[in-house]
Amino acid sequence: MRGDSGTEYGHVAHMQDFSIGKERLIYVINTANQRILMFLDFIDISLIQFYYMDLLQNGIDSMVQVWKVHRIQPTKKHNCPNGQPAVIYNLPMIYETMSYLQDVFNICTLYMEENKLTSPINIDDTLKLYCDIRNLLFVDL
Repeated sequence: MRGDSGTEYGHVAHMQDFSIGKERLIYVINTANQRILMFLDFIDISLIQFYYMDLLQNGIDSMVQVWKVHRIQPTKKHNCPNGQPAVIYNLPMIYETMSYLQDVFNICTLYMEENKLTSPINIDDTLKLYCDIRNLLFVDL
């Protein structure tokens, strides 16, 4: 009998060894089984995301609301704005600064074009793109 070294085939091998008296299982690599397991992992992750997404989003929304209304106290040692983060974020000109979000977006887009990086289509690609652009940025700094 042929099988991979997984748990199920191991049990079958022990039963055969016990009933026949000698080893009859030939261990092989089963790439189809790996594809099935990868698919099942994907299903598990998707189900976890489905079941917990609302709970996580509610927690994040709650934290954002608390963050937006808390006050950043003025400090003597650092030159940083004080006040409510929502106001600082939405009205940077009051604090004699500007929003740098568009600059970061433009820099990332430029790095992607210069290095022939493509937009991510899944979470692994997103993490890889983040690491690539971060490394390129630190090299240039």
